[in-house]
Amino acid sequence: GGFCAVLVVVSARSITRSPDLTYFTIWNLLLQTAYFGIAALAGVVLLVRGPGGAGEHWGARIVYRGFCVCVPCSVYVSLVTWCVLLPQAVQSGNSALVAVLVGPLSWFQHLANTCLLLVDFCANSMLIHSSAVVFLVGWIVAYVVSSWVSFAVLGYWPYFFLVLSSNTPVVYFGFAMLAVLLFGLA
Repeated sequence: GGFCAVLVVVSARSITRSPDLTYFTIWNLLLQTAYFGIAALAGVVLLVRGPGGAGEHWGARIVYRGFCVCVPCSVYVSLVTWCVLLPQAVQSGNSALVAVLVGPLSWFQHLANTCLLLVDFCANSMLIHSSAVVFLVGWIVAYVVSSWVSFAVLGYWPYFFLVLSSNTPVVYFGFAMLAVLLFGLA
């Protein structure tokens, strides 16, 4: 409950400070906020109506699907941030980006939320079923397509590795395989 409230506040702060939905971090944070909000609501409904109520199965399915996407996506975002984006920003000498990436809001968006989701993963003993990979891949494909549309409209790529070039298929495939690998490990 407390984490959900903190996540909603931080999400709202992130979005009002940086309403740029071209970044997967914002997509990920919005998804996590929705997941924790729906999970909290499903928990309240379960407490009020008791087990076996009409909405229990429906709520549990939505929470489970959200969980199956949130956990690997959160780890994915953390790895890309700390192992790809930060080293590239340091190497390029982009001190403004480095400052953003190591700032307190970034620590929450790219690490603390991942740790808390992993605690949720361990505490609830929920298994991530292989059939849910469709939701993960769908989420990432939706983001990539929106990035292409954003580029067509705004004229810039949110991440250097999305830029279309001769090695784009290899890069996109590599990032997709990383997401599927993280899903498999979960």
